[in-house]
Amino acid sequence: MACVLRLVASSGDRIRGRRLGLRGTDWMRRAAGVGALFLAGGIFVLNANPERHEGSTGAALDDAWFTGRTASAVPGDQRYGIYAVIWRSSEQRFPVSFRQGWPSPSRAIDVTRRDLQLAPETKEGFGRLRVVVRENEIYVISAGETSRRTLLQPDEPLIELRLGVEARSADGGEDKPLVGLQAHLEVHGLSGVESAIFADTPLSEEQARRAGEMLWEAQVRQTRETRSEIFASRELEYEGYRMPFWYTVYGERPQEGRSLYLSLHGGGGTHPSVNDGQWENQKRLYRPEEGVYLAPRAPTDTWNLWHQPHIDAIFDRLLADLYVFGDVNPDRVYLMGYSAGGDGVYQLAPRMSDRFAAAAMMAGHPNDARIEGLRNIPFTLHMGADDSAYGRNRVAREWKRDLAELRKADPAGYSHWVEIYEGKGHWMNGADAAAVPWMAAHERDLRPDRIVWVQHAVPHQRYYWLFVENPRLGTEIVVEREGQAIEIESWEPEGELAIRLDDTMLNLDKPVVVRHGEQELFRGDVPRTIAVLARTLKEREDPRGLFPAEIRLGRQGG
Repeated sequence: MACVLRLVASSGDRIRGRRLGLRGTDWMRRAAGVGALFLAGGIFVLNANPERHEGSTGAALDDAWFTGRTASAVPGDQRYGIYAVIWRSSEQRFPVSFRQGWPSPSRAIDVTRRDLQLAPETKEGFGRLRVVVRENEIYVISAGETSRRTLLQPDEPLIELRLGVEARSADGGEDKPLVGLQAHLEVHGLSGVESAIFADTPLSEEQARRAGEMLWEAQVRQTRETRSEIFASRELEYEGYRMPFWYTVYGERPQEGRSLYLSLHGGGGTHPSVNDGQWENQKRLYRPEEGVYLAPRAPTDTWNLWHQPHIDAIFDRLLADLYVFGDVNPDRVYLMGYSAGGDGVYQLAPRMSDRFAAAAMMAGHPNDARIEGLRNIPFTLHMGADDSAYGRNRVAREWKRDLAELRKADPAGYSHWVEIYEGKGHWMNGADAAAVPWMAAHERDLRPDRIVWVQHAVPHQRYYWLFVENPRLGTEIVVEREGQAIEIESWEPEGELAIRLDDTMLNLDKPVVVRHGEQELFRGDVPRTIAVLARTLKEREDPRGLFPAEIRLGRQGG
């Protein structure tokens, strides 16, 4: 059974040439036989069982090193002190051996007092762990067992230990990656997970599920620790833009978490006090039967309140916080807006459709928005027939026609409802509130079979289960998945294209094929790994948006 151990250094500094608990005779000769840990030319040894130190410490170098051994060290005593190797000039000679006639050429400093002061106590249930490096292999030794953990690249640093680093014993069995992940999360949190030694180990479907849960739990802890005060202030900031927000909660909480209605106010291009009034109006404009109803105050007072580049990033942060602090179900988030808020919905829904379950546009104008991105988000449009300012009513009818044509050509996509209210102007007297229950009937599909991704206005690296390293405005990617095959219908490469996968999309225990026209770009197994899970979590902080596997295609499809 795996036990929890604690790696212990005598200080929080990087360990270079440290030798701890040096007692007994001819230990150096013995260390060469057991493969002591070499760092920057020095030697770091976690010393032996105190009961066995008389006569020859070397005989016990394979045992764990305990705090009690150094507790009896004597400062200034070359036989019972603690010394560190140094390269600069020093009158102190390092006591390599106490056997008469053996040389002691190494320069050193006495660090006994510092190490005694900083040596940590071992918590109940914890033991000490010895780490040994031989050539380019790392070994973890506990209770006489040895396990090779990783290979090091020639230019990589060998090892760095910190106070309180926790790890698991080497007998983790098939769950070693999860054991390693748990130990890493306990000490380092989410930092460095992608590059950890366990991160690229292939996982089973069940292991990937458990690893995803562990990563999300760590994300929740991190969010609560670092952002609770910011969220409580009801104001988010991004690159100098500040967005206050107000919310209230309606109805009973569903088992899977609350719905969220993100409601954008009108106004724009006017005095701040006017936009403040529009914000106050938006707070009471709609009332869902259940869910968090949230009305943000636009960061600026320009005409394009809700479709400037900073909006996308602020909304991503707001959603990530609401998943944690608002108990929001990520698959039941709805976007809506009136007038200038409707302008924002026209723009945001196509380019951020993978964040929302449905969207409702009321009395707005699309400007240059691209309709193609609505393929996987149910979209409802409400407009007064007499709302002719800026041609709103005319454009609404054009979108009604275009959505119907897209739906006819692609019956599985472009779900929509467009309502033009006869006899109504810019104000629809609350008739548009019918959009709220219509949206509530839908949930987000983050893994659709077909994706139409148009980079417009604000570039994004990720869209549903696709990722591009260097997004370029104006490009389009169309990808369709059927069984174990993925067909790229349209792709204008700019760097890499990554296709993210999980076991709800296809069978990851069988080969996957990717084609672009007549060219086969990939065929083979796609492993599930913690590295991909961690990377996809970091991108969105969305518990439903983690993927364990990915295929990366180069610029030329290689």
